[in-house]
Amino acid sequence: MKLSEFIKQKEAELINSEKYRTVTFASAEEVGLFKNCVAMDFFSRPADLNREVKEINLSDLTEESSVTKTNNNGVSVVFGAIPKTKRKPIRKEFYALYV
Repeated sequence: MKLSEFIKQKEAELINSEKYRTVTFASAEEVGLFKNCVAMDFFSRPADLNREVKEINLSDLTEESSVTKTNNNGVSVVFGAIPKTKRKPIRKEFYALYV
């Protein structure tokens, strides 16, 4: 699926979970995804919304894919969400790997 569709899907999931009063999209930045870690550049670049992605959990990546150390092989999608019982927003972050 395209990154723009992924963002809309995740936003709808957060809204439909009924745990949050408001959900706002914050950013989508290119990152390097490795097993259990994320590598970000100091000057991050916004991600291209037309690229094909698939959702990934960092723990699901294999050591072999981490050894290659390719920079910017994925994207970090960040939302600001305010829980129903709180006033301050929390950061909800999702990761997707480029196909």
